[in-house]
Amino acid sequence: MIWGIIRQQLTKCKFHELKLYDFIAHPLKDEEIWKTLDKEQADLIILMMADCLWSEDLQFLNKLHEHFPKTIWIAGDALLEEENRKEVQSLAQAYIPHPFFLRIENPLQKSEGILPLTLPPEYSKQKIIDHLSPRHELFIDKVYRWPFAHHKLYTSVFTNWGCPYQCEYCINSSFPFHRRSLSDLKIELTRIKELNIKEIYIGDRSFGFPKNESIEFLKMMIDEQFNFSWSCYFHPLHTDKELLGLMKKAGCHTLIIGIEDHKQESLKTYSRHLPTEILSKLFIYAKELRLEICGDFLFGLPHQKRADLETLIDYSLTLPLSYASYNLLAPLPGTSLRKEIAKSQDARNFDSLGKIKVFSYGQIAEEELLKLRNKAISKFYLRPGYLLKRLCSIKSLEHLAIQFEEMLLLFKKAFMK
Repeated sequence: MIWGIIRQQLTKCKFHELKLYDFIAHPLKDEEIWKTLDKEQADLIILMMADCLWSEDLQFLNKLHEHFPKTIWIAGDALLEEENRKEVQSLAQAYIPHPFFLRIENPLQKSEGILPLTLPPEYSKQKIIDHLSPRHELFIDKVYRWPFAHHKLYTSVFTNWGCPYQCEYCINSSFPFHRRSLSDLKIELTRIKELNIKEIYIGDRSFGFPKNESIEFLKMMIDEQFNFSWSCYFHPLHTDKELLGLMKKAGCHTLIIGIEDHKQESLKTYSRHLPTEILSKLFIYAKELRLEICGDFLFGLPHQKRADLETLIDYSLTLPLSYASYNLLAPLPGTSLRKEIAKSQDARNFDSLGKIKVFSYGQIAEEELLKLRNKAISKFYLRPGYLLKRLCSIKSLEHLAIQFEEMLLLFKKAFMK
């Protein structure tokens, strides 16, 4: 969605050409990067920066600034944190922490130090934002992967931004909640269909809210016969048979839900509320509708000890899940957990895979957390019954290829440094 807003505002400033370079998906040597960007003669370069890669991204920004000192803006979750914004003050002309923290009056205006962009007045007053469709053709690339996709080529669509819930460990609680109009979404989906894209990922942090508007959206998808195959994040508190039935009819095949821990009472400490009976009802409805579910679990919460994680692993094996995602707790930007941790240490460069740095509160050592996470992956995905069930769920040869590649990548990420 951030690219949709940037495109909208730059168009107002009579900037009509936007190009995307992904030097992570398509890596180049430094000298090749500078040659590529020099050829573009860009009036403005917008660099996405990630908190989990802060050191690496900051190093790249310094080099970028040497080559293009007057044309850099930066965007990304890392900029939710004041310490990061201070560190880049002399290296860019503006920053965009999230899509609705943005105002562009003159993109080439020179200023001393960084120019904090602010939300346009009309955005702060409206809950419905329009004209945010990005140029999806820029993002269609076989290198991009989505583990739940049934088709190799896919793109992402957001019907809203932010999250109505306030889980203290989740970055989405930092963003204001806005939704898009039905007419704007219809235009975007029509464009995607014209690109012959069959798979979409609805990237709402909690699809299904507000319920009535979500139902209208689903009925529009059905009436327009878009016939997309899709998946989404879904909060179990939205469990409703009518809603789930329409999602299935509109092409949804997979729900990603946050379960986090087997001790739901403990999760209330972090403002996470999920009654066990609601979760059970969701599993019943999903089975009836043949919707697959991926359960997300967190390793490393303050209340968890080794015995708790062993129990959590066993608990996850008892649930009727098609997939399980075992994530290491990371102090994400904008969260209350991040603020607490930053008081005593540098809270940057942690990631949920543990490839860069593993965060631990001290009850369990970093290496032990990694071992337990890897143990969970092995126990869940290497069950003979599970493997047979996954084979039986394959929809096509393309789907089989995706599932096989994702299985290899999962174990590569987990077990190879």
